[in-house]
Amino acid sequence: MKWNFAFSKLLDNKKFLIALSIIIAVIAWFTVATTFDPYQERVVTDVPITLNLAGTTAEAQQLSVIEGADATINIKIQGKRYLIADVTADDFIVTPNLTSVTAPGQYEVSLSVQTKDPNESDFSIQDYTQTVKLRF
Repeated sequence: MKWNFAFSKLLDNKKFLIALSIIIAVIAWFTVATTFDPYQERVVTDVPITLNLAGTTAEAQQLSVIEGADATINIKIQGKRYLIADVTADDFIVTPNLTSVTAPGQYEVSLSVQTKDPNESDFSIQDYTQTVKLRF
């Protein structure tokens, strides 16, 4: 049995042309998205603040957080589109600077943001809420 393959017959097949068009469109979109504009900014929302009073004056004074312990912030990151798509709030550690807390009261404390993986280089942190109010 001899099998004859005619490329011209394949191009006359409407279903083949639709499938081929979709495949070419996806390849073209992926090429443009990753080559011409690979960087994107994204906001990661509701990143929780990690409160650790150990070793602080607040702990020595036996203070505890009354208000603001459940505060969250938003973090703006920038990186390659396909790398930052899966970044979540769980990828960050937000810690307040509690050195100014020495007595009961309300304090506006500065925050520091780091990634849980210190070797993370897929994206950069562009902006975040700089302070939060806590009541002790």
